[in-house]
Amino acid sequence: MIPILTTPRLVLRPVTTDDFLDICAYGRDEETGQYMLHWPKTPEQIKEYIDECVASMSSTTPTWFEFSVIHKDTAKMIGTISLISEGDEAELGWMLHPAFRRQGLMSEAAAEMIRYAFDSLDRSAVWATCTAQNIASVRLLEKLGMAVVLSEPQKKVIKNDREIFLDRLMYRMSRTEWEARQEPKLQPGS
Repeated sequence: MIPILTTPRLVLRPVTTDDFLDICAYGRDEETGQYMLHWPKTPEQIKEYIDECVASMSSTTPTWFEFSVIHKDTAKMIGTISLISEGDEAELGWMLHPAFRRQGLMSEAAAEMIRYAFDSLDRSAVWATCTAQNIASVRLLEKLGMAVVLSEPQKKVIKNDREIFLDRLMYRMSRTEWEARQEPKLQPGS
């Protein structure tokens, strides 16, 4: 069973079909999806995405963990955050409603998802990709302690059935690197 995770300001719970309208509120937005290959989406595509999330997490051995990000103060869903297991590593991804940006909320959610990947899913590393132009994501990944391990200038990709070129960055953090960043645990007698 996939747990509900909490942070000081957020609840992270598995995506459900009840999240459709909330995801549509930002998932159809051009600005929100400008740096993402598979977004924005139409309402029909959002329904398919939710159905795929729910089916994956209902599996006896899920590899795709898609969580709704709920703001505790308002009980409103403000985004999604995901881990996709690939071998013994996991890819981190997220999307946030524009009204909730620049408040450190996704940093909080991402830090908790990284903890979940290492502590609960026993992953050896977590990685994420973004475009160099997505300054907010670059800063978030650096704040989390992830480092660039691959830079692909002018990488050709397909977005909305069109070839485009973007500057792709891959960030990564190993379990050892993550453990070194955690607050030291006090030993008895110290």
